[in-house]
Amino acid sequence: MLNINLFIFLAPPKISPFSFSEESMSFGEFVNLQCTIAGGDLPVKIIWTLNEKPFEDYLEIITTKRGKRISELTIESVSAKHTGNYSCIAENRAGRVNHTAELRVNGAECAE
Repeated sequence: MLNINLFIFLAPPKISPFSFSEESMSFGEFVNLQCTIAGGDLPVKIIWTLNEKPFEDYLEIITTKRGKRISELTIESVSAKHTGNYSCIAENRAGRVNHTAELRVNGAECAE
């Protein structure tokens, strides 16, 4: 009898680091952030969260898939409600990873 062992090694996604401006944004400024999956097996699912809560194009936040490994987040006119921690979460059969960046908006503390 012949035994054949097949090992399949899957690689979890790897997110290229990203960040918003180190300085606080001003009301009305345009924001564009790109989450790039630099490694790992396809297919990969990419989602964004704001303060650990999923969103789908609310608060004037638009997410756009660019190919199989890139997702863009766009805010046409930033305001206080956009302040917070934005996370890109990438998941495939091998695992789930995330990267988070903080968006600060001038005057957001006063508006809350």
